[in-house]
Amino acid sequence: FSNSNIDSIKLPNNLTTIETKAFWNSSIKKIDFNDKLLTIEEYAFDECANLRYVYIPKNIQEIGYFAFSKVNKILLESDTYPISYNINMYDSNNSYIYFSIKKENLEINNQALYYHDSNVTTLIDYFGNGSKYNINEFDNNQIIIGNYAFINTPNLEEINFNNHITKIMSQAFKLSGIIEVILPESLIYLGDYAFSYCGEMKKVILNNGLKQIPTGCFSACSVLEYIYISDTIERIEAHAFQNCYLLNNTYIPKNVMYIGDGAFYMNKSNNLYLELDNIPTTWDKNFNPSNRKIYYGQKRDE
Repeated sequence: FSNSNIDSIKLPNNLTTIETKAFWNSSIKKIDFNDKLLTIEEYAFDECANLRYVYIPKNIQEIGYFAFSKVNKILLESDTYPISYNINMYDSNNSYIYFSIKKENLEINNQALYYHDSNVTTLIDYFGNGSKYNINEFDNNQIIIGNYAFINTPNLEEINFNNHITKIMSQAFKLSGIIEVILPESLIYLGDYAFSYCGEMKKVILNNGLKQIPTGCFSACSVLEYIYISDTIERIEAHAFQNCYLLNNTYIPKNVMYIGDGAFYMNKSNNLYLELDNIPTTWDKNFNPSNRKIYYGQKRDE
């Protein structure tokens, strides 16, 4: 099936081995492994760019080098990483592994894969191709948007966050086409590089509740013009707005007690308006390497 145009396939119930490069560079989007499968050899699903996630049951005993090189989400039934799995079966720079996943708790709903665990629901992967998406609500469950959940979704321009969302994990929306982000007050955590490389993003509003803008969170959002930093923000980590070339007139409220290295690097026209009367000694000395003009003792222009 290498280089083939198949979307999915039902494996024979008695299949025990998927051989080297069996599905290499194919267009496969979904694969279910049977309970007799023991071995997935090297490069078996290498270069399968449309295969965004795989569920790996405990019966699979051996997985070879780069078997899942392009898969962003690896869902293991196992509680730990088996020593018989090649440590490089996936690309650790662009993939995330979930452990202790029970298949019966997975649900495909509204073009996304969700995982339910007690009163918490995690959106693991979005595989739609539309321009707008409304994140589902599940009773009163807290909702977590998982690592890489919406990565590389350039057609996605608008997303509606509901008030059950508490966490957005690392690189969740990296390389998406989102134009505007309004985060809910229920949100208490943002992961590193969560909205990085969103090349169409122009406006971001951080509502009260969030305390930290993490490392690289909005880095390389090259057309981002406006960021509303809420009064609850206490830390802006390194490179948070690096290479946001069009960012302009950013207001920093007085509760911000730390700004990291290069947080506002390459903001070509971004003047900084501080509510404080001076720069705290706790801020990194290189927080403003582009030497943008700073105004002190400013009131927020609502």
